[in-house]
Amino acid sequence: LILLVKQSSLFSRVVTWSLYWLTVSIKIMTAPLAVPIVLLEMKNWKRESKAIIAGFFIVWGIPLVLYRSSLSVFIFFHAVRQMKYASFGSYIVEVINEFTKSEHRSVSPPDFEWIGPVAYQVTEIFKFLFPIAILMVMYIAWKRYQQHVKELANPLAQYTYLIAVSLAYVFAIFLTGKTFSSPFHIWYIPLLTLFPYKNLKQQWFAYVSALLMLGMD
Repeated sequence: LILLVKQSSLFSRVVTWSLYWLTVSIKIMTAPLAVPIVLLEMKNWKRESKAIIAGFFIVWGIPLVLYRSSLSVFIFFHAVRQMKYASFGSYIVEVINEFTKSEHRSVSPPDFEWIGPVAYQVTEIFKFLFPIAILMVMYIAWKRYQQHVKELANPLAQYTYLIAVSLAYVFAIFLTGKTFSSPFHIWYIPLLTLFPYKNLKQQWFAYVSALLMLGMD
């Protein structure tokens, strides 16, 4: 709402970025979404830089001082995790295993991953696809910004742009990530509800995309 109203004070920007850094502390996968927010505020980059730094220290300052040695644990944990049972890659392994019978499923939570030669290869492929997908979405966000920079001076256009990029990003990491699980559906449902659709084609695209996510489940 702060972004939508477009309050120009430094205080409102600090609040905005504090909320952003809070999301990163809860789920690090939201980190790349700083890109479209920064792009929209490039004209006020000095103010925005101050707000980004201030927001970071408000949310992360005390934990960094108190727990600097343990803050990297969740990043390391994510890096070593295998392909979770509800991820798209896991279903690929499951389909292949119907023919090869070469895999078996682990009984260890939280991932219950497939173990075997096919699972290993698919996991390695998705480790590569995941960062590539994120970079592609951020590149498209930058490209769209360059193409529509004048239109994006309008608050409604900015609002639409941010939701569209966020939806594209969420769908990309769901399709290529290795730790997708059912509760993550709540990430995109509010965005689909809030998006200002211009025509039936956009509505159908969103509807089919959401069905694809549910179908994966």
